[in-house]
Amino acid sequence: MIHHQGWLGQALKVMSLGWDVVAVNDLHNMAGTQAVMRRSYLPTAVFDAPGLAFHPDYGHNFADNEQFFTAQRRGQFMRARDAVVEHKHPIYHEPDGAPWDSTYEVATQRWGEDEALWRIRHAMIEQAIPG
Repeated sequence: MIHHQGWLGQALKVMSLGWDVVAVNDLHNMAGTQAVMRRSYLPTAVFDAPGLAFHPDYGHNFADNEQFFTAQRRGQFMRARDAVVEHKHPIYHEPDGAPWDSTYEVATQRWGEDEALWRIRHAMIEQAIPG
């Protein structure tokens, strides 16, 4: 991860407009993969596990999808396109990208399981939080 100059200020600027969860721009994924979250939002971040930022059953993938979707359903999600936290993930094949290591191996191995969990939880969130 490379935190570009002024990233936090840009994220907080968007947050100051009233958003509780603000995704940063990782320069690859339009949805972002990380967010700044207001502490006061934490009790509702995981709809069925108050106080957690992420549901603990995800091995690596889709936890951010759930976090963002839940915040969207609550009307508390926004992207900060000028808050750049560059994700040097090895799948992007950049010359200065991160090496493939055990973190990404786990992500690959857990993909199917995490995706199945996300599909189930997505439906649960849709039922639990009117959108």
